Amino acid sequence: MLTSETLSVERRAPSLIGEKEPRTPRLCVAPTVAACFAARLFEKSAPVRVYAGEFSAIKPCSVWDAKITGERWAIPPHKLTHVHTVPADIVLRTTAAHTLYHGVTKRPSDARLRVCQYAIAVQYLGGTAFEEQFVADWLKYLRIDDPEEYVVSRAIKDGSPRRSLR
Repeated sequence: MLTSETLSVERRAPSLIGEKEPRTPRLCVAPTVAACFAARLFEKSAPVRVYAGEFSAIKPCSVWDAKITGERWAIPPHKLTHVHTVPADIVLRTTAAHTLYHGVTKRPSDARLRVCQYAIAVQYLGGTAFEEQFVADWLKYLRIDDPEEYVVSRAIKDGSPRRSLR
C-alpha cells in the first residue's frame, strides 16, 4: 500500500547498538525488507511500518554483520515515505525463533544465527532472486536444512545451564 505519509528523520545517536559501534548519528537502512529484518530484531508482534526514500548511504564501521545484511548508514535529516506495513502476525512468524533465542540465552547473534534470521525473513516476507540465492548458498555451506529448527536448537543448547565438573 503506497501512501503519501512521510516521516522526517533527524540527527540523533542510535539507541540500540553493538558494543564496538560508534554513536554516530545515523539512520540504519537496508536494501530490502527481508534484509532489514535480518539486521534488526523486532521483538514485539506489532505491525512494522516500511519507509523508503532517496538518499546516499555509507558502509557502516564496526558492524560485523553488515556484510550479511547489506546494512548501510544514511546521515539524516531525511524525509521518508511510508510504502508498506508488515502485519503483526507476519512479524511474529518472522522473528519468533530469534526472539526465543535471545530471550533464553541473553546472547548476541553470531554469523550462523544472522544467516538463519535472513533466511527466515526471506521465507516469510519474500525476497529478491539475489537474496533467495544468497541465503540458500549460505545455508548449504553451513549445512543448515531448516533455519528455524537450527535457531531453536541453538536456544536450547546455548541457554542450558553449564554444569561444573568436580
